[in-house]
Amino acid sequence: MLNNDDNINQKIDDDLRHAFRDDFDFEHDDFAPPEDEPKREAPVKSMFRTRQHDKAAPPPKYMIEGLLQEDTHNALYAPKSFLKSFLALDLSYAIATALKAFGSLPVIEPGPVVYFAGEGHDDVVKNRSCAWEIAHEFLPYEVDNIIFAHGAPYVNQPAVVDQAIADIKGWLGAGRKAKLTVIDTLNRALNGEDEDRAHTASKYLNMLKRITDEIGGATLTVAHLGKDTSRGGRGTSAFEAGFDTVMYITEHAHDLDSDEHVITVEVRYQKVGPDGAKYRLKSRQVKTDDGYSLVLEPCTETEMAQVAKAATTGKIDRNTILDALTEMGRGHGGYVTTGKLAEYLADKYGKKKDSVQRTLNRKRDEFAEFRVGVDGWALPLDASPMPVNHPGQNGLDMSRTN
Repeated sequence: MLNNDDNINQKIDDDLRHAFRDDFDFEHDDFAPPEDEPKREAPVKSMFRTRQHDKAAPPPKYMIEGLLQEDTHNALYAPKSFLKSFLALDLSYAIATALKAFGSLPVIEPGPVVYFAGEGHDDVVKNRSCAWEIAHEFLPYEVDNIIFAHGAPYVNQPAVVDQAIADIKGWLGAGRKAKLTVIDTLNRALNGEDEDRAHTASKYLNMLKRITDEIGGATLTVAHLGKDTSRGGRGTSAFEAGFDTVMYITEHAHDLDSDEHVITVEVRYQKVGPDGAKYRLKSRQVKTDDGYSLVLEPCTETEMAQVAKAATTGKIDRNTILDALTEMGRGHGGYVTTGKLAEYLADKYGKKKDSVQRTLNRKRDEFAEFRVGVDGWALPLDASPMPVNHPGQNGLDMSRTN
């Protein structure tokens, strides 16, 4: 039997409970599972270990020397068009194949990799991945230690995450665990959740833990920075605070003539290990069966400075070529080879000769009005371009060129 005080307290509790439900409408809240979704049982594995268990546990291991450890959650931040997905692919394939990451960092613990391609999936699997394989002497589609998902695991759709885990386990098979899971990008995985809220970061980090508890390994989240990298990643700082290693792409330059990129990757934060390491990388174009793509290779400070300088100087186009040919042939005319013209343009505009030469060869049809023979460029006596049918256009004796 309840006394009067108990009845009053019970009524207050009921009123508060109804008011709480009315305010938050749990029947439609994102936290509430759908009616047809089976209720999850509490985890069987305890989160506690005795000190003797701690003593017997293996020490933390690096997967990639000095960069990424096993069983950690990591992030790569960069502004738009700073090649962050190319970098994530390089790290992924390095772990999948045991080849060096960034072309310089040894992979200590290789193994299976899961890549959620939430943006640009088709280009990732048909061009970018094949370009990496070709550049590292594999046949296209030969590396079978990596699997790509068309989409991202949505933080507010547990059923999608459950299905992804089941699919990954099916691919891994009995007794095999993943080494790395890549989420590309954070924005796609949030699926409309407010990135400025700390509880959104908590939900996302808990989702990562759920995935790795089931399939093993570490995670790498690819996320966006604003153009001002000093202000950090987009959204609440709780995201970065929850990661074990945070990398930024802090510098990027793109020479439009050579289509060469250079980037600087900086380790901004590590919970275990030193901060501040920097890695400089340049792009190299690779032809695939479905087009062209880029791979990343180590570069020196000098190479980076050259590309950065070239990116700020004039673009090699019809006018710059005409100006160069006019200056080179002033008063005498004649012909020059592609190599000589590339050398002149490279010196004038602070570019690399081989990059300019590739541009001239790639755009030979665009510059047809200046071309003579197989490898000749006409030197006009004045600023008038040579006609396409200029005498000597075919069969030019190139031994007489400058």
